[in-house]
Amino acid sequence: MRFFTLSTLMLAALASTPSIAAETYVTYDAFNAASGTLSPSLWNQIELGREVKTGFASMRQRNLGQQISNSGTLNLSHSLPFDEPWRITQMRAEITVTSASTVACAANTSPTETNARLTGAFFNNGVPTPGNATGDVGAQIRLVLRSNSTAPAGTLQVEGLAYRCTNPDCSSTVLVGAVQNLGTVAVGSMVRAQVEWDQPNKRFLLTRDSNPAVSIGYTDSDTSGPGNPNKLLGIRQQLANCFSGPRTEADLEARFDNVAVNASGTP
Repeated sequence: MRFFTLSTLMLAALASTPSIAAETYVTYDAFNAASGTLSPSLWNQIELGREVKTGFASMRQRNLGQQISNSGTLNLSHSLPFDEPWRITQMRAEITVTSASTVACAANTSPTETNARLTGAFFNNGVPTPGNATGDVGAQIRLVLRSNSTAPAGTLQVEGLAYRCTNPDCSSTVLVGAVQNLGTVAVGSMVRAQVEWDQPNKRFLLTRDSNPAVSIGYTDSDTSGPGNPNKLLGIRQQLANCFSGPRTEADLEARFDNVAVNASGTP
């Protein structure tokens, strides 16, 4: 009489199962380019940089869009998150975009855009799940360039807005109130951005430079902390998909300086 253990039977079954790979493997990228750079024909995220220099932090992001359709976008972010962000109810930073460019897709109604921003989530409008941003409500100020802009070359739009996350990583949001037009700024010129959560009055206060604060009110319940309490300096890019034309592109480099938070917001 012969006896087989469960593990013996499983190994025998696996040995007799054909490989699920329908094709042979071929090299995609061995990273041997003499240029020392990533190939734009293989990768979407081409350049990503962050360094601290004397007196400021510098960040750069350059990405390419997807050639899968003529609708929709690819959204990518690069950030410098604050430590212990749940302590922060006020934050301020000087932001200078030193270079910015976008390439559109003629067949896609969505523009390509790139922005430098000060942003963060302050509360959740329901019962938060740790690590899940769904229902988180936050605010930001951003310096943005869009491929469909009619402004003179080298001009960025400065915007303030509040948002509610509608999925776990907050890649999908809806506006709380309207986007606030905070004017324009030239590439190379500094904007001092200030974002404050005024919980007693159920509003966010967004301030550019020494201008009066712009208020965005909300009606959401705000007694619960955010599921993902991130607050950060960063770059975000939205690249239009383009199947019928050249790949879209977004490139931005920015400096962040003199960052400040409420006194109790430091670690």
